[in-house]
Amino acid sequence: MNAQKPIFTLELWLARALMFLVLWSPAALGHAQLVHPGGWHTQADLDAIRSNVQAQQEPWITGWKAVANERPDAKYKANVERVMTDKFALSRNGHAAYQLAMKWVATGDQAYADAAIGVIDHWVETVEVFDVWGPTLTLSTGSGFMAQAAEILAHGFEGEAGWPEEKIEAAQGWFKTKIYGPWTNTGAMRSSNWGTSCVGGNMSIAVFCDSKKMLAQQVNAYKHGYRDTRDGCAGVAQYIFSPTGQAFESGRDQAHVQGGIAHLVEAAFTAWNQGIDLVKYADYRLVAGVEYHAKYNVGHDDLPWTSKIYNPCDRNILGSPDRISPDRRGFVSPMYFMCDKLFTQAGRAHPYTDEVISHPDYLPEFSNTSHPGMGQFAFVAVPPFAPDPSKKYYIDAPAHDLRIGATGEAEDVFTTSTATTGENVEWVFVDQGKGAWYIQRAAGGSKSRLRARSRSNGKAGMRSATSRGPLTYYRLSGGDLPDTYFLTLPDSNKKQFRLQVDAQGDVRFASASGQGSWESLQLTPVPGSE
Repeated sequence: MNAQKPIFTLELWLARALMFLVLWSPAALGHAQLVHPGGWHTQADLDAIRSNVQAQQEPWITGWKAVANERPDAKYKANVERVMTDKFALSRNGHAAYQLAMKWVATGDQAYADAAIGVIDHWVETVEVFDVWGPTLTLSTGSGFMAQAAEILAHGFEGEAGWPEEKIEAAQGWFKTKIYGPWTNTGAMRSSNWGTSCVGGNMSIAVFCDSKKMLAQQVNAYKHGYRDTRDGCAGVAQYIFSPTGQAFESGRDQAHVQGGIAHLVEAAFTAWNQGIDLVKYADYRLVAGVEYHAKYNVGHDDLPWTSKIYNPCDRNILGSPDRISPDRRGFVSPMYFMCDKLFTQAGRAHPYTDEVISHPDYLPEFSNTSHPGMGQFAFVAVPPFAPDPSKKYYIDAPAHDLRIGATGEAEDVFTTSTATTGENVEWVFVDQGKGAWYIQRAAGGSKSRLRARSRSNGKAGMRSATSRGPLTYYRLSGGDLPDTYFLTLPDSNKKQFRLQVDAQGDVRFASASGQGSWESLQLTPVPGSE
């Protein structure tokens, strides 16, 4: 076969050209800058939750039964006033809105969606002023929950919840002007667990408000803290100050320190679903912090300790600087299913997190007004697909009837019909380690390894089988279509890192906010290949 160009009929070419203009027009790009739904749950996640609960699959069904009859129910209503003085009201109501939204996801029962929408609308239409103690803490967690609920209700299942567009826009404006602007993204008192709660809540708000600027601000805060004030030490390597995983509040008690870390996990999870890998930042500092405290709280004592507490904001060190606190040892924050899913997707080992979620005293995972929990049905980690290195595969974009191929000498990758067979469209996967894979022509050749070109045009290319580096190996995660996968370059620092077939039939790399079906690739074993 000698197919260097896409094989198109005229009708197919015109249809795809029209779709390209629609997908990449300024109006389309301006309407949805970010991935939606893309907070703690993508649409693929929501589909998996609903289908597995309704099919009574484990562990989803056991996790669901644990919360199905717990409050809030579909009769839940918010009780708020123009001036709010109850510091816990937003946490209670935000948590309720999120739980109701997830009950709607699991069951499809519109009454739950209506109740969740009612809670959010009532806050937006009523509350104008907050007069509460500790707003950077007390408003962050609740607004984060509520924004996550809003993201699901606005975008989940293609708007199936029926929340009117004008109400969604009003909610976005309220989060920006009543929460994010005056309280959680400004001012002092954004250190320690107060600060990490701001990072988690604000990341959720940024996504619901569809703001790249706000999202970038919170990614920066996750990495470096809030640098507009001397009291903004909320960065992951400020809070989890030691590469061992010891954190600023490890000597205080086990509830506060796990809570502080959990908010960073929540932020990193949201960022992950926007195509931003914060897990690996500072040499996987987040994983180190989670694992350190999981290990201690399941009964292990062989943990390193330093009394030299990193304290750039000159905060009072609560608790002992001389040893990890035994206060509330054995308490585990309801974050570990979320951690398991995030770290599994990132391809990072987390044995003590696994030990927590396999412990019978932890199941089913509970929920509280600080952290989502409910992970046994809401955050189930499905191990990523692992190709069989002994088999050959076709790599297809099934929604567009296109198959990816390459010759052994040409630098360009091409597409052809999915009816095409032969050595030029057969690929093998070579284990790179840490959950990543090299993709190579099964037939070899002088240029047999699929990679991203270093130039900025984003086009895929071929290099020799000995090529190394972050533009050559891929991680697999669930695609937007059933039985498909996204193939991403996990360590690339380029904005374009997800493999796609574009509307013109070229093989390129897209950002994580791409259109979905063009990046949803099917890996089909070549019949008889072993």
